[in-house]
Order: sequence, then C-alpha cells, then structure tokens
Amino acid sequence: MNRRAGPAVAGVVVVALAVVVVAGRGGGGGALGPDEKGPRGLSITVDLAEQLGTRVTVIDAGDPVIGYDAVLVPSAGATQPDQARRWTAAAEAGASIVLGQPSDRIGADIGDYEPVDPSNEPGCTVDGLRSLSQPRNPGEPVVPGPSDEFCFGYPTGAQVVVSRVGQGRIVTLGGTSLFENASLSERLEPGQDPTADNLVDNGPMLAALTDMGRGSTLAIVRPFRAPTGEGGDQSPFELLSAKWRGALIQLLLAALLLAVARARRVGRHVDEPLPVSIAGSEHTEAVGDLLRRRRDPAGTATLLRAQILSSARRQLGIDQSAADPAVSRAVAQRLQRPPEQVDALLISSPINTESALVRLANDLEDLRGELTHGTTVNRPQRAGPDPSGRLPRNSGRAHTP
Repeated sequence: MNRRAGPAVAGVVVVALAVVVVAGRGGGGGALGPDEKGPRGLSITVDLAEQLGTRVTVIDAGDPVIGYDAVLVPSAGATQPDQARRWTAAAEAGASIVLGQPSDRIGADIGDYEPVDPSNEPGCTVDGLRSLSQPRNPGEPVVPGPSDEFCFGYPTGAQVVVSRVGQGRIVTLGGTSLFENASLSERLEPGQDPTADNLVDNGPMLAALTDMGRGSTLAIVRPFRAPTGEGGDQSPFELLSAKWRGALIQLLLAALLLAVARARRVGRHVDEPLPVSIAGSEHTEAVGDLLRRRRDPAGTATLLRAQILSSARRQLGIDQSAADPAVSRAVAQRLQRPPEQVDALLISSPINTESALVRLANDLEDLRGELTHGTTVNRPQRAGPDPSGRLPRNSGRAHTP
C-alpha cells in the first residue's frame, strides 16, 4: 500500500464503520418486523395467528384499517394524530386495536398510579385472561382509566389495559417485549411450530386480545417512526427506509474494497536507498578540520564574522543588503555596548594567528548567545587587556589546534 492511499483508505474505513453503527442503532436490526425471525421480531406472532386460522395481513401505518377484526400496532409509541383518529374510528366500528406500546395520543398511558388496599384488589377484569399467569418480560405499567378493564400487575399498574370504544376496544400493552419472539418462544423446541398450547402465557394472552381464531382477520402494522421533530433523537440516516440504508452500506463497502485494491503496490517490494545522515557535530568538526588545513586565520575570521552578521540581520529585522557597519551599530545599540568595541569584534580587528582566531570564535559565540537569548557562556575571568582587540568580558580560553 502506498503512502498516498493510506489516509484515503483509513478515512473510508472510519466512514463505513460509522454508517454501520448508525444503521444498527437507527434500524433496530429488524426489531418488531413481522417477517423478522430474530429475538425482537414478530414472526412467531404471525405463525401463531396462522396456526389458529387467522388470516394475517402486513400493512403500513398509513394504510386503511377498516374491515379487519384486529389491528396490532407494535410501535404505537410513535403514533401521530391522524393515525390515532383512523385507528380509533376502526375501534368504534368494532375492531380490536392492540397497541404494543403506550401512547399519549390513543389508548391508556403510563404515569403515576395510586395503589389501593391489596385486600380490595378486584383482580383481572379482562375476560379471557383471568386464567393466565403473569406474562414473561413485562413492560412499563400502564394506568387504567376509571372505566377501563385491566390485568397483570394491578394495583401498581397493569400490563394490559382494555378501553371500550364504540362497538370495539383499544388494548394498551406495557411494551413490545410481551409478544416478541424471545418471549413467546421460551418453551419451544428447535423446529417446533408455535401453538397456543406450547407457548408461554404471553401467546394465549396475545391470541385473546387480537381475537385470533378460524376465519378472523389480523392486520400487523410495520414498524414506523415519528417524523422529524417529534422523536427528538433521530438522525438523517434513520429517516431512510431499510432498503435505502442497506444500499448505502453496500455502496460504502464497495468503495472501501475499491480503495484497498487501488492502494495495493503491484509487484515485488523494492528497497529505496536513503540518504546518508551525518551528525551535526561530525559536520562541524569536518568543516573546522578543512579550515585548519588552509592555514588562513584571516579568511576563516571573515567567514565567521559574515555568519554572525547575517544572523544579526535576521534577528534585528535589518535588510540583508545593509552594510556591515550599520549592522554593527545596530548590534551595539541592542546590547548597549560601545559601538567601537562591537565594530572591532565584527569588522575591524585583524586576525593573523590561530590563537587570535580561537579567541574571536569564542567572542562571536558569546555575541550570538546575547543576541538570541540575552546570555553569555560562563567562562573564567582573564586578566589584563587583549592586544588583539578582544572585548574586555568574561571569556574562556580555547586550545589552539
């Protein structure tokens, strides 16, 4: 893989993983789907209804519901006002509308509940459920109204609340966990068909509430979500249908494979020679050795001074074409030193011997430190004036090579 393709491939991988994670969160992994055979699917509910002779139809939330004996709405918590009106009208016409989740627009809702004296508890008041045991995996307790029938969990709140509406009824369940595959199949052996006899009591409960039986009709509403602004936590990805989400994931995976294929280096690996690296200290020693061999102290001094002057121009913001005397005066002003001493160090003091060159190099290094950091190298005090024109400051002796 070449270096240019590496970041591109990494970016595609990150995007693909993020999309897959969001898809898993947004889509629910087939949760509450009538054809979904996973733990949160409803395939066993469909099988149970068909075993009992009920004709099952899968519809969308916007489809008409008049004419069905019962309508199961798993994701009722996202019910919208127009849906609530249509489903209530169907209940008034004689249908049983079974809400898999409490809704604040239709049926009973969850909320604070006032317990009564257990000795006065009237028990289950829903016909057909009195002989059943407490259901598995209950959801949130639902608050029954004054005229509602209820079962399972009273007086702290019921798992089933039946509200009579016209000729029919609206049934509110505590949660979809009451009729998901994971709850209904706890007694099923592998390969065994679900019936009202081999399911846990959740199965007979659901059969009674949805009027399952030979010749009856049941509509199961596909999972749906509240439109944007209602849910509050929806992402744009969640607004896409499952087919569009799957197609987008496949496109991203194809792009990932293409990026990996294009990033591969075809052919055998070829070692590329690297430039030889030389330590800075070795380079300095090599240059110093060459200058020493020249036996030209004056030329070497000119080179050292030119380097310091060029560095001073950059640090003091002086034009590179400025004359050396002007730079010397600017350095003296910055360091608050006599101009003639700085001029002797940078320009005018003659250097004819190697010992004088070494002293000049030390002084120039001190000058560089003062310009850059405002400090000098701490060297032993020298006694007496220096006839070579060296500044009368602390400076160390360097051995002549």
